[in-house]
Amino acid sequence: MANKRNYFDFDTIAAPATAIGGALCVIRVSGSDAHRITSHVVRKDIGFFEDRRSYRVSVYSNAGKKIEDGILIKFSNPLSFTGEDCVELHIHGGGISVHRTIKSLLDAGATPALPGEFSFRALKNGKMTLSQVEAVSDLIGAQSELMADLALGNLDGRQEKYLDRVAKELRSLASLSELGIDFSDQDIEELSLATHKERLNPIVVELRELERSFDSGNVLKNGVPIVLVGEPNAGKSSLFNSILGLDRSIVTPYAGTTRDVVSESLLVQGSEQNILLRFEDTAGIRSGESVVENDVERIGIDRSRKAINSATLVFNVIDSTQSFSEHSARIGEGKSEHFFVLTKIDLARPEDIEDLSNRLRDFGAKHLFLTSSKSGAGLDELIRAAAKSIESKLIRKPGELVLTRRENADAVGCSLVCFERALAADDSALFASDIREGLSALSRLIGDTVSDDILERIFSEFCIGK
Repeated sequence: MANKRNYFDFDTIAAPATAIGGALCVIRVSGSDAHRITSHVVRKDIGFFEDRRSYRVSVYSNAGKKIEDGILIKFSNPLSFTGEDCVELHIHGGGISVHRTIKSLLDAGATPALPGEFSFRALKNGKMTLSQVEAVSDLIGAQSELMADLALGNLDGRQEKYLDRVAKELRSLASLSELGIDFSDQDIEELSLATHKERLNPIVVELRELERSFDSGNVLKNGVPIVLVGEPNAGKSSLFNSILGLDRSIVTPYAGTTRDVVSESLLVQGSEQNILLRFEDTAGIRSGESVVENDVERIGIDRSRKAINSATLVFNVIDSTQSFSEHSARIGEGKSEHFFVLTKIDLARPEDIEDLSNRLRDFGAKHLFLTSSKSGAGLDELIRAAAKSIESKLIRKPGELVLTRRENADAVGCSLVCFERALAADDSALFASDIREGLSALSRLIGDTVSDDILERIFSEFCIGK
């Protein structure tokens, strides 16, 4: 049985570099044998073709049958995306055309590319850095303009330039502090521990801010979390489904139907750009643990409370057909942004709605919305208000760096532990050791060394052909 391929097997690979099913599809071939394999498939010696020029070609099967017409562009190493010999075939985008062309390339000796393998080779051959590779992945997966802008900034090297500057300063500090050990008996200010700590302080401040940026980066990438909370049968799931236009949450007349957090994203237009919102429907929270019927419901309630704590905005959903309940009004209390949403207004008497609204305002409700999941009344106003509230929180300073990956934030956090320990060190040897350890923690961000398993995990998230 053949061994499974990995990213460190440098065969000549082929895969669609664009989505299948459109008018056109680009098939990329990369590796030391790319020109020979493609020459066999198009029945022409492309070695005589000029680089980066378009040529009209026909594509043939291994048996010599013509199967496609298209455009061929040849690239010679290192002037290609991957830094290897490379060929792009621009053909019709139909599934049959792509399938037959890929099969012909494989029959001629190519190997199917792994997810992200073209980008991996670009990284290996120095055409891209790891931060740029991650930016490509973020750009492909971007679901909002804000995330796309952030990814483009990182692809241009904004994050890389900052980290390169920090890494150079830290390496200099490590070297000078080690030199200071040898000259500890001499009073040289530039080599003193106090001077080294003075240089380290602003770096620690910057890295703390960078670590904190993951919270906003995670929101930009996965959507701003809006959590729907309330008592059982308040109408949370119906409201959730109506906002999204989906039957995503199960709706029944029975309390406690929702037992887990159900999440779905929605792209909405803000005043200046679109915003990705992530709505989360949660289990109803009863007044008092003694009335919780079973362990499953208790677990669901615990998850609801965790969702509230991580939410950017809470929709406190209240049934307008019920009388005022202080417990219901207090669910989700404490969040900086807290909308009270009255549901089922199509079933309640106007005077009861007015009385409940007044009671909630007296209780302290600043944002109150009247809605009907059945008729759709009030839903547009609710979403517009949510987008307006959230948009101001997503504004970033020009050039601001934002981490979008948990592992990168963790790496910065681990380095900060070392650097803060260095600031407390009482001799140069301990200081230098802590700086070196902190640099090691930052290795995946500053490009020193990254283990093979981390690289494979990163590229496995890519789509085939990128």
